[in-house]
Amino acid sequence: MSWLAGYKYRKKIPITGSVGAGTDYQVPLTVHSGCNWVSPTGFVDPDTGWIQEDNAYDGILDGLHATTSNTVSAGSFFPDIEFTHAAIACSGIRYVIYATAPYPKEVSTDIYYGAAWHEVKASQTAETYPTWNEVTFDSQTITAIRFRIKNVAEGDSYCFLYEVDFGRDTDTAGNVVLLDQCTDFPNDIRFTDDDGVTELDHDIIGSDATLAKFLVEVADDLGSNQDIYIYFGKSGAGSGCAEFKEDFSGYDETDPDTTITKTATKVTFTALEKNSDAYVYKDKTANYFAGSLEHIVKFYYDAADDGGFSSGWTLANLVDDWKGIKDASGDLLSLRFANPGGDTKLVLNEVDGGTEYTDTLDPASFDTPYYIKIVRDESVGTYGTLYAYIYSDEILETLLDTLTLTLHTSKKDYQYIYATQSVNAGDANKTNTGYVENLFCRQRIDSEPVVGTPGSLEKAPGRLVYGGLVNSGLVGGKLIG
Repeated sequence: MSWLAGYKYRKKIPITGSVGAGTDYQVPLTVHSGCNWVSPTGFVDPDTGWIQEDNAYDGILDGLHATTSNTVSAGSFFPDIEFTHAAIACSGIRYVIYATAPYPKEVSTDIYYGAAWHEVKASQTAETYPTWNEVTFDSQTITAIRFRIKNVAEGDSYCFLYEVDFGRDTDTAGNVVLLDQCTDFPNDIRFTDDDGVTELDHDIIGSDATLAKFLVEVADDLGSNQDIYIYFGKSGAGSGCAEFKEDFSGYDETDPDTTITKTATKVTFTALEKNSDAYVYKDKTANYFAGSLEHIVKFYYDAADDGGFSSGWTLANLVDDWKGIKDASGDLLSLRFANPGGDTKLVLNEVDGGTEYTDTLDPASFDTPYYIKIVRDESVGTYGTLYAYIYSDEILETLLDTLTLTLHTSKKDYQYIYATQSVNAGDANKTNTGYVENLFCRQRIDSEPVVGTPGSLEKAPGRLVYGGLVNSGLVGGKLIG
């Protein structure tokens, strides 16, 4: 058995190929350090003591919540509330509750299996919104969670339950569950070809303590079905990531007012004038951005004057400021920030032969990071469709809004990409300040390869100590690895 040295565990991941994918195709993969958290699909309110129950399983931690219909006195229990799902193998649950002083709560948790309720946590003094409270237990196939919540405040109180999740401990298509066997999540994760030892380049789009979104570059031709391995559980492995992010240090810069600074992964603009002719761009060669594509980028705006306006992402076939391309009857796709009349917006644009089309997130906010996945899907509509999926977190889990544009007149390929671009509209003293960071540019085909459900957990071959010799295998002696 070929095995990547030093790693304790691996899983095989099947990928269903698709004609046209070819070699070195980047596939997205979600990896969970412990459980794969999934939302309930329903609720039971046996005493009709709650309202807006579905807010607690909408999958968005956004301040909306289920709430009790009435207050209860200090030392009393709120009405029970149950959340349901089709039978699901779980080893944990989690929830977010409003429990800050002077409204602390004690929470008891039950799970339902074998035609009965089973208590898994007798009493837990809850952490408050937006902190997740987790309860773990031996794996069971369950269909419901029940909360029994006590008011331990000094007076009457309502109960607010913001979000509830089941902790699935089995893999699903495109999702790998590692069951807390990483030593340094997500840094000790590696991917290999189907030979088990040839490492594959990969990068992390975003991660937190429990989840990481990867892009894995599969060397084999994904025009047909292929397998890869994910390895994990090696002490001191360190990060093995390649850099799929755009290197801005290699971008050209036009900056007459010296308002722009660059690092390899970040472009910062400070008091960038609306009437400036300033931009940071890369010539990727003619027709480079062809067909369907997926780009991921972080936008952040600190401040803007009334009328401040700049683009943080643009594809075009001319080198100029934003308005210069439009006035030249050019074509472009862009995502820009605008502050007309103090009305802060994110604006998705197509300019087609000088004619502008838009969809808008209104309002947007200053001092707020936006993580944006921009997708051009040429299989949707006559000439393709452009989407901007706007998230509040770098792991792209909490979706705030989706902007959509049906593209016009023809399918267009683009040569230049901009990471910052002024408008040059002739209005002085209308500035904006912020940055663009971590731009991933992924070409994709219309019908993507499909990442399947991983295989069972495999453990590294044991080390056999016998007669003073160290060998691989399980033939007599003592297994120590």
